Amino acid sequence: MSGHQPRKRFGQNFLVSPGVIRKIIDAVAPRAGDTVVEIGPGLGALTEPLLERLDHLHVVEIDRDLIERLRQRFSATRLTIHAGDALEFDFGALAAAGPPQGGESPPVGGSERSARGGASFAAGPSQGGESPPVTASGDFMGGSKHDERGGALLAAGSLKIVGNLPYNISSPLLFHLAEYAAVVSEMHFMLQKEVVDRMVAAPGGGDYGRLSVMLQYRYDMERLFIVPPGSFNPAPKVDSAVVRMIPLKVGVGGTALDDVLFARLVKAAFSQRRKMLRNTLKEFGGEALLEAQGFAPTARAETLAVADFVRLANVLTAQMQTK
Repeated sequence: MSGHQPRKRFGQNFLVSPGVIRKIIDAVAPRAGDTVVEIGPGLGALTEPLLERLDHLHVVEIDRDLIERLRQRFSATRLTIHAGDALEFDFGALAAAGPPQGGESPPVGGSERSARGGASFAAGPSQGGESPPVTASGDFMGGSKHDERGGALLAAGSLKIVGNLPYNISSPLLFHLAEYAAVVSEMHFMLQKEVVDRMVAAPGGGDYGRLSVMLQYRYDMERLFIVPPGSFNPAPKVDSAVVRMIPLKVGVGGTALDDVLFARLVKAAFSQRRKMLRNTLKEFGGEALLEAQGFAPTARAETLAVADFVRLANVLTAQMQTK
């Protein structure tokens, strides 16, 4: 792999395994006419096979050297390069733009977001601990199909997003992308395996936390397969995994009536994992709230399902509205 050296500040680990690349492309199943955006195309390991099946592809890349390589390698009529940080990219505008025109877009950042999913997410550091603070919305648009897990409806947006996400910004980027759930049909990402495990974790385990609740509330998620370190250059020190995320039209357990309150409640519940809910939820009523809804005050946050958090948040919302 000559030419470009991976840059630590961008969290670059380039995918080089043909077998893994083929499995990812088969999972994405791109079709001519699809509007697809790839985050962090790097050296084009996924870009080229995606273009073999698509009429056109959008990519978001922050590394100027890689942008120049992509520009030289691929035709501007088939590949639109969005130069800049994916954390600032307006995915809603991309979905609203209609058929791609080709060429290179203006630098990412600074534009007002259009066609957003209706949620606002504050992104913080992605390393260690729980995910950054978020607010959530369960009001998703589009057609639907049934989700076998809970009968919720899956949104049928127009945009497909794929990428080998940099480890150093994975959690903030997931929350940024959730702002655009209303215009997304599905997303496929390669992430650090421990992050994916947290995303799909069931209640009761050590991996289940705020990231689990806030993402499972709005996505049907499935870990598809594990990717060993040797599939990358340079090889990371941990396993990776590929996850499929499909936006839910109706949040698990129903729709939170107050997005901000729901996010605050979940954040508080997991703020001190070893403490009982009667302590972590004191500002929301603590023991009285929990007992009134049939929860043991001595329970801990990881024992509550996503629907339980939605119910508690909606009870609090109703109480506030009657005051």
